[in-house]
Amino acid sequence: MNQGPVNNRTGENDGAVQPAKRAELLVLCSIDGMRPDALRAADTPAMDSIIARGAICWHARTVAPSETLPAHLSMFYGVDAPARGLCGEGGLTPGRPRIPGLLDIAHEAGLKVGAFYNWGPMCVISQPDSLDVSYYINQRRRHRTATDDDAVVRVAIEHLETMSLNVIYLYLGVLDNEGHQEGWMSPAYMAALENADRCVGWLVEAIARLGKTDSTVLMVVTDHGGRGYAHGDESDECMIIPWMMAGPGIKQGYEITGPVRIFDTAPTAAWLLGLDLPVEWDGCPVTEALAQQC
Repeated sequence: MNQGPVNNRTGENDGAVQPAKRAELLVLCSIDGMRPDALRAADTPAMDSIIARGAICWHARTVAPSETLPAHLSMFYGVDAPARGLCGEGGLTPGRPRIPGLLDIAHEAGLKVGAFYNWGPMCVISQPDSLDVSYYINQRRRHRTATDDDAVVRVAIEHLETMSLNVIYLYLGVLDNEGHQEGWMSPAYMAALENADRCVGWLVEAIARLGKTDSTVLMVVTDHGGRGYAHGDESDECMIIPWMMAGPGIKQGYEITGPVRIFDTAPTAAWLLGLDLPVEWDGCPVTEALAQQC
């Protein structure tokens, strides 16, 4: 286990902060296109509960361009993907980065890893052999519906119950689709956000049924916001995102005041799992939100 998270920007070791307990299960749920003001306005009891018993940053920032693939590459590979040249024109990726990602180092450490998503390009978040299970729902239509998010989380729960997974990635894409179709902050967009919260709630309930609540870190993040019917620019509506987590080693009822970048997600998750951080990563653990060891 690390002696303390290393701040990659300074090269210094933040040894005063230690995880009070290594997470036995880490769930990283990405709700595509979630704006912080939408989260504040919507009826989201599951995420409200995570915020109450964990830590949240209401002013985290994604990468530019604020597109789905660059943001998720940054999220999982711990780097500013566009600045590193890992994304092509329009935010498209030329392939998997040749650096270790969160799911890759978890696999190398002997952890069981699963990914569940309903947008095909999410396959780039890890090397293929790093996943013990990968489940993709192909909608075969332009407009996704709430049932597409429901199906992903139900399959994830089934595998959690039968495979004793240690790391789960869950991607819910309907919210972004409603933003593009009906507009960000529209009634349809808000309804999709509330349904995504119900999906998170099912997952929280499943973790409780398995008796894993006290040993599970639950991170709920997003890739970008949006305005009008699109995203991709550097406006606050697109760039500022909510970022939250709860579980062992995390402060409770805490609002993060310092900066959080989307590429700090993988380093924070890796630290909570007790994994060494790759030297290639730009991000660092969000130590402000980590509890002191008792």
